[in-house]
Amino acid sequence: MKFGKLDRRIRFLKRSPTQNPYGDPVPAWNNLDAADSSLGEVWAEVIFPGSPKETPQAYGIFPERHITFNIRDPRGSFTILDNFRVDYSGEDYDVIGIQEIGRLDGLRVFCKRVQTD
Repeated sequence: MKFGKLDRRIRFLKRSPTQNPYGDPVPAWNNLDAADSSLGEVWAEVIFPGSPKETPQAYGIFPERHITFNIRDPRGSFTILDNFRVDYSGEDYDVIGIQEIGRLDGLRVFCKRVQTD
């Protein structure tokens, strides 16, 4: 893993359920720590999956968009869980998988873009 390629900032968010005025649970996404807003903001390498040819998935009404982030291993600061969300460049991505790179060198975080209505 080349740390010089970590040139984008991403933020990990956690689900914190709130209630609407009727008492129904409403999912909300907040920083990992209310007191420290910088916790969960890391440098990342962004890997866009691509192919030189079109696929049938590209013709869908709402095609899924997957993206992969390579980050340094944040052990000691926080733990990344697969129920987190990533905020990158104004778009939200759900974490769908995590893979270790090397031996505590970094993490590869697989994400899927959140469909907005």
